[in-house]
Amino acid sequence: MMKYLQQVGLLAMVILVACTGGSDTPPLEPQSVTFRYLSTGTTNSSGRIDQEATPHSLVVSIETEAGQSVHHRLSVNLLSFNGEYLSEPVPLTPGNYTVTEFLVLDDLGNTLFAAPVAGSPNALLVDQPLPQPFTVAEGLTTEVLVEVLSAEEGTPDDFGYASLKFTVRPTFNFQIVVFAINETTALPELVASDLTVVVDGTERVNTTLEASTNLIRVPDSAGSYSLTVSKVGYPGFSGSYSARALKTHAPGNAPLQIILGDTTVVDTDTTNADWVPGDPWVDARDGQVYGTVQIGNQVWMTRNLNYGRQVPIGSMDTEDTFDDLDEKYCLDSTCAEGGFYSWWELAQTDSYLDAATDSTEVRLQGLCPESWHVPTEAEWREATGTSQGPVRDAPNLLDVDANQPLGANGGTNLFAFNLRVYGYVAPNSTPFLTAYGVNAHLWTATTRGLGVFGAPSFRYVRLGAGNGYLQLNGAVGFMNCRCIKD
Repeated sequence: MMKYLQQVGLLAMVILVACTGGSDTPPLEPQSVTFRYLSTGTTNSSGRIDQEATPHSLVVSIETEAGQSVHHRLSVNLLSFNGEYLSEPVPLTPGNYTVTEFLVLDDLGNTLFAAPVAGSPNALLVDQPLPQPFTVAEGLTTEVLVEVLSAEEGTPDDFGYASLKFTVRPTFNFQIVVFAINETTALPELVASDLTVVVDGTERVNTTLEASTNLIRVPDSAGSYSLTVSKVGYPGFSGSYSARALKTHAPGNAPLQIILGDTTVVDTDTTNADWVPGDPWVDARDGQVYGTVQIGNQVWMTRNLNYGRQVPIGSMDTEDTFDDLDEKYCLDSTCAEGGFYSWWELAQTDSYLDAATDSTEVRLQGLCPESWHVPTEAEWREATGTSQGPVRDAPNLLDVDANQPLGANGGTNLFAFNLRVYGYVAPNSTPFLTAYGVNAHLWTATTRGLGVFGAPSFRYVRLGAGNGYLQLNGAVGFMNCRCIKD
């Protein structure tokens, strides 16, 4: 039975802030609508607030006055400010609306509080059950007070959500800026344009972009994102991206740049359409080119992965600081050695349970391009013809380029693998860069589970002038990676 709320309940203040750009702004342009959540909590017998879990996001459904759905179970992140919660902005054009569903979730997706719907058993516990009308006016601030109750011991039926059997679909934001080639100067200049985003065959965004950096919110999907940018008088742009590629343009990173009229723009749908093993592979996310080589039944890249935004060593992800951004550490601004990654950064996870098993069948894409993955220990052994013990054929993998400034004594590069011995980065040790010019250290996707101190351990390959070795590392070093084709 849900705790009795002594007719106090929980009040959620939703402040919808309508912003305008000045007298030149056309009417009925979308306004920034912000939900502010004032957590007064559920009172206990002492009158204090009971709230163990922290509100993380809202799920809200909004309809027009005519009953047309504008946002259906939209997930909106919350930020805490001294006990108050401010959401990310939601765009709404001026007009009359109603809130038809309103829930507060924790970071695991559990419902903490819900606004009851009129006619439900809990509707009598609040003064104003849903649907709750509100108005967005141009240049004015509209406040809407929504009462919610603790969902600790209630059911969807108690709140009038009998049909509320859904999984909140995650979303993410990316930045985009559009340029057009000026015919007089032949230089790009910022322009306003129209953007359409189709996700897995369904149109999700249809908006006008300003002549500046724009923030776009889309559903998170494993499928494709088709972007179309158009402006009267200029050739249009169409491109296909993965979610991972768009996330590299999240706030804090550089925006996706589209140049209308630039004939060098590559349509990522056809970049590698005619590729065969041995041909260069173009990473559609950043345009970098990787050589490829076939070794037996496998196809490998012939240079170290170099994808991600370059960050200082202290910004690299760990198990406890994983931020879902694509980042790398480089020895200098050229990143000539490729990226050095923590295992968590490379795998793009904060759980060692997501590691691949010791198999050639399991795929962990991590930061590798689409249709490539981080190799497992078994795949490294297959490449070197070694079932156990030290890795054979190490010299056949090592580069013997006469111009190489690194020692690779005994290397033959028979496999055309072009591996150079760049060592690894040990951020908590001295020297900071270890084994540079002596050994190559490359991550595998394979874990050996928890070690004696309760920390996960991962396999990596150490290759030098003699035989190579597959060793364990407690995920404290930063190493290179060679991607292998699915």
